[in-house]
Amino acid sequence: MSEEKCLVSQKPYLFAHTHMKRVLILLLAGLTLSIAAPLWAQEEGSAIATLSRVEGYVEVFSEAKSKTRRGREGLMLFAGERVNTGKDSKVTVEFRDGSTFRLFRKTDFLIEEGIEQQTRERSFKYQLSMKLGSLHGRMKRGMQRTRLRTPTAIVGVKGTTVRITETSKGQATIGLSEGKIEVTNAVSSIELNAGQWLPEIGRTDELDEKIAKLPNLLFLKTEEYELDFSDKQSKQLFISIQMEDSQSGKMTKRTGPVRLESEYYSIKMPNQVFLDAEGFIRFPIEIDPPRMDDPEFNGLIQIRANMDDIGFDDVGEGMMVLRVVNGQRKRSLFIDPQNDRIEKR
Repeated sequence: MSEEKCLVSQKPYLFAHTHMKRVLILLLAGLTLSIAAPLWAQEEGSAIATLSRVEGYVEVFSEAKSKTRRGREGLMLFAGERVNTGKDSKVTVEFRDGSTFRLFRKTDFLIEEGIEQQTRERSFKYQLSMKLGSLHGRMKRGMQRTRLRTPTAIVGVKGTTVRITETSKGQATIGLSEGKIEVTNAVSSIELNAGQWLPEIGRTDELDEKIAKLPNLLFLKTEEYELDFSDKQSKQLFISIQMEDSQSGKMTKRTGPVRLESEYYSIKMPNQVFLDAEGFIRFPIEIDPPRMDDPEFNGLIQIRANMDDIGFDDVGEGMMVLRVVNGQRKRSLFIDPQNDRIEKR
């Protein structure tokens, strides 16, 4: 066969081979994009919080997508989404670090920004706003910095338990049960301490002239504060809650719903109870022994109580601490002098 014929006969093969290589490269590139895109989208738009304890009708509106979703248990929330509660509704917004905001009825709450900071210790930074309504917030100590803005004031919180209400009349009420916060309006800025509140402040009020002691608080008590689990049996306790005047200690006769919370994993108690006309309630709870292999349990069980509705910004949170004795495994202290390390085992 001549050289010319040979070259001609190879051209279809060379063209087909080159074409197949191009197609393969394009297919691989497309596959890479299809795999990488969802991962990138997940990193860039990961959920910041979820909804829990949904009561009544709740809406979640995405400003970026102009889309409204109905609030439900476990619904994921993203930056730029607005949570609105109806006239008989409540919902809890739980952030990734464990911080929570309980939104009461007719509340307009916006998650402007949420950033997980890659520092030495995992930390979070939140930028939030409430156009109208009322909330109770508990921020995890040492893990986050939160800035909450209302039309009246800006509240800087860190490791705090706070209640905030913003009315349609342009007034805000802020009550603090735990920690410290910085409150700023158009003309002044102050630091609010635990047990203090700012009732009905305006944008141009001198805030240092409005500070007062929280008028009321919830007082919790029981008959036994030390729990001996050496028999490995559950314990039943009766808890009493009384609303009291914070200065005189006298009972405050007001009825209303109380939300109960505890981070202990083996406790059975109602999510909510109701104070009677005397501002009092007594109810049973059951506590199981702690897990023997739990290195994080420090032997203390905290139970918190908060008024679970609007109109109670003047009532401070109640807390009770129970101590577990003879219920944990014995630990040893391991000392490694070469690596300058001490750890519990």
